Amino acid sequence: VDEMASLRGPTKEFAADEVTDRLDLTSQVGSPQTSELIFTMEWEEGHEGRVGLTLANGLHEHLDIGYDIAKQQLFIDRVDAGKKGFSEQFVGMHVAPLALENELMLRILIDWSSVEVFAEEGRVVMTETVFPNENFTSIAVFSEGGILSGIKGRAYDLERVWGDDMGSM
Repeated sequence: VDEMASLRGPTKEFAADEVTDRLDLTSQVGSPQTSELIFTMEWEEGHEGRVGLTLANGLHEHLDIGYDIAKQQLFIDRVDAGKKGFSEQFVGMHVAPLALENELMLRILIDWSSVEVFAEEGRVVMTETVFPNENFTSIAVFSEGGILSGIKGRAYDLERVWGDDMGSM
């Protein structure tokens, strides 16, 4: 979408050959406060765990976005993502079916209190609202129960749509 591309800052490319547990990408990508990530991850045959991305802050709050290989489900887990006492129904992990072989392509839009996930060029789309007590400042890739054999992608900081003076609205 041309309008979205016009909000992008400079491209930050990232890659890793192998992830066996967790790999912090913050130094390559920067703070994930308002950003767009476009990336693919591949896992080795026999991997039956979960792979994905974690956004976290200094209060140990985190939002996990990923794929459960054994269950063939895309998921967003906001159980420990911040404020949740206002409703028991708000807390949880949400899933969507997605059959894949050994590779996942994601486009993720991150804002202060929301995340939109487009899997496989929009084949599955998920949106979540989150209320962290502190902005998410780190981003990491994870692999549980097997090896990610490759990850590569691009990240962009996104400019504000509304400008600096929202009081005139």
